Amino acid sequence: MPTIDFYAFDLLQLDGEDLTRRPLLERKEKLKAILPAKHPVLRYSDHILGRGEELLERFCAAGLEGVVSKLADSHYVAARGRNWLKIKCIKRQEFVIAGWTPSDKVRVPLIDPCSA
Repeated sequence: MPTIDFYAFDLLQLDGEDLTRRPLLERKEKLKAILPAKHPVLRYSDHILGRGEELLERFCAAGLEGVVSKLADSHYVAARGRNWLKIKCIKRQEFVIAGWTPSDKVRVPLIDPCSA
């Protein structure tokens, strides 16, 4: 049976202390310090500084999904914003194709109750 590896990449709280206002790299240092060095499924996700385009090319060539880029000195925000980007290897757009056909059915128009 395959195992599932868990990659830890951020730490928001430690010993009751809120770390969300601290810079990302400081939070990651604290995370690395508390994770066991060798664990069968728990992994530390390191932060790679610079050369984002090169890293993305390598990840895509390896068949990975993409890269999440975060501003190193940013504090934690529980929503997407300008401080982090998710860049996927597969470039695709999703869109809806719609059409209509004139009906041969006779319908009674709806009456707007607000205009009555």
